[in-house]
Amino acid sequence: MTVSRLSASAMKPWLFAIAVLTLAIGSIACASKIALAHANQLHSAPTPSQQLEDAPDRVIIWFTEPIESMFSHISVRSTTGAEMTVGETVFDPTEPQSMWIQLQELENGTYTVSWRNLSSIDGHKVSGSFLFSVGEPIGASAEANSFEQPFIQAPTDPFIRWAIYLGIAIFAGGLLFEYLVASHTLWSEDNGLRVSLTALRASHIFTLTALLSIATVITAQLAQLIQQVAVIYDAPWSALTVTEYLPRVIGSAWGSNWAWRMLIALTALATLLAAHRSRASIAEARVDANDTAPADEEQSYLLTDNFWGMVALSSAVAYLVLISLVSHSAAVPNDVRPIAIISDVMHIAAAATWFGGLVYLMTTASVSIRGASSSPDAMWLIADSATRFTPIAIIAAAALVASGIVSSLMQVTVPAAISTPHGAALVVKLLLLLPLIAIAGYNMLSLTRRLRFHRESINTLRKTVIAECMIAALALLAAAWMASLEPARLYAERKGIGIERAASRSEEIDGALIDAALEPGEVGANTLQVRLTDTRGAPFTKVEEVRARIKYLDDDFAEPYLPLEKIDEGVWEQQDAQISIAGAYQIEVNVVRSDAFDSRLSFRFSARSSSFASDLIRPQSSTALLLFGLQIGIIGMALILSRLPWSALPRLEWRQYLVNNRRFSVIGGCCMTVGAAIAINSFTLGIGVTKEAAGNPFPLTQESVQLGIEQYVAACASCHGDAGRGDGPASIALNPKPADLAVHVPLHSDADLFDFIANGIDGTAMTAQIGKISEEDIWHLVNYIRTIRE
Repeated sequence: MTVSRLSASAMKPWLFAIAVLTLAIGSIACASKIALAHANQLHSAPTPSQQLEDAPDRVIIWFTEPIESMFSHISVRSTTGAEMTVGETVFDPTEPQSMWIQLQELENGTYTVSWRNLSSIDGHKVSGSFLFSVGEPIGASAEANSFEQPFIQAPTDPFIRWAIYLGIAIFAGGLLFEYLVASHTLWSEDNGLRVSLTALRASHIFTLTALLSIATVITAQLAQLIQQVAVIYDAPWSALTVTEYLPRVIGSAWGSNWAWRMLIALTALATLLAAHRSRASIAEARVDANDTAPADEEQSYLLTDNFWGMVALSSAVAYLVLISLVSHSAAVPNDVRPIAIISDVMHIAAAATWFGGLVYLMTTASVSIRGASSSPDAMWLIADSATRFTPIAIIAAAALVASGIVSSLMQVTVPAAISTPHGAALVVKLLLLLPLIAIAGYNMLSLTRRLRFHRESINTLRKTVIAECMIAALALLAAAWMASLEPARLYAERKGIGIERAASRSEEIDGALIDAALEPGEVGANTLQVRLTDTRGAPFTKVEEVRARIKYLDDDFAEPYLPLEKIDEGVWEQQDAQISIAGAYQIEVNVVRSDAFDSRLSFRFSARSSSFASDLIRPQSSTALLLFGLQIGIIGMALILSRLPWSALPRLEWRQYLVNNRRFSVIGGCCMTVGAAIAINSFTLGIGVTKEAAGNPFPLTQESVQLGIEQYVAACASCHGDAGRGDGPASIALNPKPADLAVHVPLHSDADLFDFIANGIDGTAMTAQIGKISEEDIWHLVNYIRTIRE
């Protein structure tokens, strides 16, 4: 089969059309499956070490991220080891970050809750446990099992990822090099539309390299599946039944992502083989003594000169996007996730472009060395290829560095997190980039200019490119380790690295020095102490009462002010102040004075837990937006400067340079303008910058509940029923049935409940009420349904 050769300019629409189509299909397929990695425990009901007077009817656990229901569960056992649960673990589709399980009727005693979950994206498994008691203090001999998260999920994981990264980078970057560089070199007008046998030999050798690379990706993915099954079931592969366990794993969200990547890889392999077969054979008998052949517009010479080659290239690009959708970048908070994923796509694409291009350039150099003595085109070919690849490498390097800065913000966030394993791998990767950039600079500024005139320079170039490839391969290994490790900010949060622990404040108000401190400032029991002194340092006695409350900032639980006990002159204390959720808090102290108006002191702190994730270390959306704008601007600047004649830079006519490279100049200028607008917006208008959630503005009072009842009867009771059990008269005709509010409401924050009522829930009969009920009445309705109990 012969496929007509398309010129470089004619192929560009094909590239963009096919790439956009494959990217759209891959993105749509994976977007619905995007979840997060390392789903650490956020909080629970009951809370760890909580002493309850009445037995709970269920245990609910919330996590930092959505979890895979097929491989997640909760177990509750008594001190005798008896299982105290009823039925299976339950998952609410509207709250994918939680799971709960029904309990038997519990007697007085201590109980151990054990849980495990699985990430829906990268398949990382997390386990944990905690204690609670009913009717008595927790037993002194009771002890929760320690579930320290493993350093990595499996010893083979980084190396499997490395094989995938190497294979797809060579495949994608090499094909892109052939499309952007080799095809232009082969059919350049400067070469009189000649076909160089040296270029054809390089293309044939790279074809074998590309086939080996994509085969490596497919093999590594199969190994990844085997590893994942062993990790999930805590058993060696030899002890597992393929027909029993593989379908369950592939049927999970992680398995769905894996299947899409495997499909894309197989498509890339099949289309590469088709492109190779459709490439017409070049008979050396048709080549004259100058290693040239007549231009034949009906002849296809390179892989990317035909339709199947472009499909292979587009498949490789789609695979790069799929890697980003299952990376740590998909595990950042919602408000910065789009920025993280886009930056990660740029980062991976830039790395593949650079590394794969180097592999192809090394192949061309090796072939040129062998043909330099017999072919006058050999030196011209390698010089022209290196010259054309230089601006591409500059743009790729700029994109790699700029996107790497954004990714570092997402995954490391605070300088202290560099000390984590993930941070150490990042440092190694950065150290490897330094000699890589240095060698690339030497090749660009010095060696490339000598290639046309000094035959020995070809061998020097080959050696420096081999060195670049080796260093780049090690950098990809560091990246594979980073992908296998828990993100630095999450690890640092669990270990208390980089978290401000101070929970105290001193302030002088109307002649009284108020010194408030909370110890230890962690999840569990705390002691809040307030010391009052006058200007001379003596105890301040003109106090009638001291009250305080500890308010959770991410939601409004209507925490009341509680009185502190006077334990000495000027010393007031509240013992056993419970903090149940790790996160950001505000302490509000109200000193009721007899000599003046009340004095108020307020300050914020972050409560952490060794057992719970708190999401305290998180990238700020304003900073992320600023760096993203700078990233776009840096890439735009690289586009403008990529074709600079460095040797003639002192004599450069900038206006003429911009005119001669108007395409790069226009695109680069647009990128710089857009990047500047995004960066300026981040600290001015703030479009896209997440505002701090205000929570429910109305305390849960009897008045608010009564107002909520009126709204419930008018708008909700017909479906949810008078008691909120989902059994209203209108529920008979609904599918799915209305939620049982007694079960459903405790899973959600006030903000979530407000959103459900205001905007409705997709896929259900729950329609938006925001135009029918005022925002104020929706908040009152939220307060009422909070009071519904089973």
